[in-house]
Amino acid sequence: MAVMKAARALCAWGVAVLGLGAGGETLTVVSWGGAYEQASRGAVLEPFTAETGIEVAVEVYNGGLAQIRAQVETGNVYWDVVDLERADAARACDEGLLEFVDLDQLAPAPDGTSPAEDYPAEAVTECGGGLLYYSTVVAYNTEVLAGARPATIADFFDLERFPGRRGMRRSPLVNLEFALLAGGVPVSEVYGTLATVEGVARAFRKLDGIKDSIVWWEAGAQPPQMLADGEVVMSTAYNGRIFNAQVLEKQPLEILWDGQVLDSGMLGIVAGTRTGALREPAGGGGRDQSIHLVRAGAQVRRAVRLDAPGDRYRHAPASADQPGERPGGAPQRLGVVERPW
Repeated sequence: MAVMKAARALCAWGVAVLGLGAGGETLTVVSWGGAYEQASRGAVLEPFTAETGIEVAVEVYNGGLAQIRAQVETGNVYWDVVDLERADAARACDEGLLEFVDLDQLAPAPDGTSPAEDYPAEAVTECGGGLLYYSTVVAYNTEVLAGARPATIADFFDLERFPGRRGMRRSPLVNLEFALLAGGVPVSEVYGTLATVEGVARAFRKLDGIKDSIVWWEAGAQPPQMLADGEVVMSTAYNGRIFNAQVLEKQPLEILWDGQVLDSGMLGIVAGTRTGALREPAGGGGRDQSIHLVRAGAQVRRAVRLDAPGDRYRHAPASADQPGERPGGAPQRLGVVERPW
């Protein structure tokens, strides 16, 4: 039942963009690639095209607002819907880079729950709503680390016990959190510490200890490849990318859940999108249909349990007092950091 409900919710995402593709235009959706994109294609985009005849072009990006900002500022907008990190979504909305979406105009959930009640508060901005939850984790190759294996986030920074290069995203996001956790800052105090000048300095001092061993990555596909090639012994990564490498590519990779940073993604409509129907008044069809794209996040959240029993590979429970699970059932210490916005 949950799977069927989730599928209906994802289909709502496809129906939501119907107005954007009106007039025979191709809808351009920008996302993150990997297993996430594959799932989106199979569950949403291909059925949407089969039902409506509207083609959907998917582009992959590495996050950030530079391309969106350039399109809006030049008036040459060729992206329609973009999957954004929560921080970027909030900033883009503040800068006027996204179209406003009125929560009161959204359709209720399939069970009749109103949008205001259905969405978690942190998943809503004036310009869009949540689509997914994901974690940035540390991963390693079990064939490269055949002896002792990392058990806590502090081990990522321990070059004596675990010599070798580390992969890290070329961004301060999550890296600073990992550094503070490894330095002994409790999960509940991470963001309070980062709110101070000394706290930021403390994080960078911890990063200084491994800076000569860091290999920077930008695209989500890079960490699994670096780990598979032995280019690094550990790397930060998106949990979905490691799952893809484990299950579909049969790579001997394992996730260190301790210290994972939980975040959410949001869908936004780029301001000035080339489809004029977006700005039609209510009743014109375009806007009423397009804004429903933000419904998928809340519906999927209500329908899918991340800790459903029986899955060999699964998300760790999102609380710091419960043990995580690894393939094979070995217990693992867990600290979950949820980014507040």
